[in-house]
Amino acid sequence: MGRRLTDTLFQCLARSAVHEGSQASPVQGRIRVCDPVRIFPTFALSCVLDNQQDSGAELTDRSFIYDEVFKYLGEFGRYQKRLYFMLCLPAIVSALHKLGGVFLQAKAAHRCRLPGDDSHANYTLPSNIMNMSYPWDVGEKYWSSCLVLDANFTGDYYKNNIPANRSEACDSWVYDRTLYSSSTVMEFDLVCDLSWMPATTDAVFMSGDLIGSTLFGYFSDRFGRRPIFFFTLAMQSIFGIAAAAMPNAVGFMITRFLIGLTASALYVAAYILAMELVGPTKRMFAAMIYAYFFTTGYILCAFFSYFLNNWRYLQLALSAPGLILFSYWWFLPESTRWLLSNRQKVAAKRILIKAADVNKVTIPDKVLENIRLFVGSLSEEGKDHSVLDLVRVRSVRARTLIIGFNWFVISCTYFGLSWNSPNLGGNDYVNFLMSGLVEIPAPALLIFTLDRWGRKPIFTGCMFGTAIVLLVSNFISSGEH
Repeated sequence: MGRRLTDTLFQCLARSAVHEGSQASPVQGRIRVCDPVRIFPTFALSCVLDNQQDSGAELTDRSFIYDEVFKYLGEFGRYQKRLYFMLCLPAIVSALHKLGGVFLQAKAAHRCRLPGDDSHANYTLPSNIMNMSYPWDVGEKYWSSCLVLDANFTGDYYKNNIPANRSEACDSWVYDRTLYSSSTVMEFDLVCDLSWMPATTDAVFMSGDLIGSTLFGYFSDRFGRRPIFFFTLAMQSIFGIAAAAMPNAVGFMITRFLIGLTASALYVAAYILAMELVGPTKRMFAAMIYAYFFTTGYILCAFFSYFLNNWRYLQLALSAPGLILFSYWWFLPESTRWLLSNRQKVAAKRILIKAADVNKVTIPDKVLENIRLFVGSLSEEGKDHSVLDLVRVRSVRARTLIIGFNWFVISCTYFGLSWNSPNLGGNDYVNFLMSGLVEIPAPALLIFTLDRWGRKPIFTGCMFGTAIVLLVSNFISSGEH
């Protein structure tokens, strides 16, 4: 819920930017809401949701004129519903890639391989054999998984029942394959001295996510939503399939970084395209429903992982749904809002006329012509805006930093809990599935409360509630090994 609310709170920040910039023209003030945050695409989503219904605005008011179209087109007609549903599906694909690492890099119990163990050796050994083969790990309260006793493991040695008093590190392991038949950790032996690599791969993935969000967020405003949608989709599909063929851990890490570049970028491109289709009074509802598709991807990831126990097959399965989205090439138009903001009046008008035809309505020529005249008036302003506009004014700068910090905290908490759900104890798949299912009530709750209770009370309440629960969880005792 916190991830949804952060986007909503940023609307308040955007409106503050308009207020602080009141000395500028009406057009400049409203552009200040959206253009400066193009470099922060996640925050930019809330700009799309800004409900501007100033009935007294002049025809040269950019947002008012575009929203005015929905009075004739319909706020959520057949045309919008069809494209909206199509654009919700990329959220599932993004969730699969963002959360699939839990099972791609699944950890399994392991022990050092003994001289008599072949490639099909069983992980489980009798306690007397374990006691004669491995030193006791006091910290883990179990036999060591990284050290083996320095002994000649013969029949006589085991008969004597006196363990060796020296141990040494091993370079080969036997894994418990009861739950997972394979993972990158098991195949590439990312345990003991290399146990840092899975977590580093996750960090590299999120670094790619950060860079990709910033980079493609800018490109989306510069070159259009549609080309960035298909470019990031192509990147994600290519490197998603390539990851399944990587022969070592470094290669897998590199491909995960490249997938990370597109994980949020594809989500954001599709999200903005979807929200720009919807009329002002329906946007909040559409935004919350969109969140359910990410949750659907979360849940599907658990099922894919359960039935595809080999990490290479799983990686292919996580990437395959993205290939279906290439069919959108023949159906998905560019955002009319983006076309208007980039002086492509004829193309925007053509899309609106087609949408009206599908919705079986008519948009008056006067409205269409006013949109075109608005684009002309915008160019006369001749002023560009940047992300620096979010930090020029003291009050807006403070709010920008607060919301940015909150987003950082929410992301750390959300992915920290999601990625570590197998560590809760019990069945890994059930834990992960439950972590996805608990998201279901959040968007529905926001639909009914966000406009009634306000953004700030709900947001702060959720943050305090989460903090209390996390603190209390530290006092819950863990079970034995």
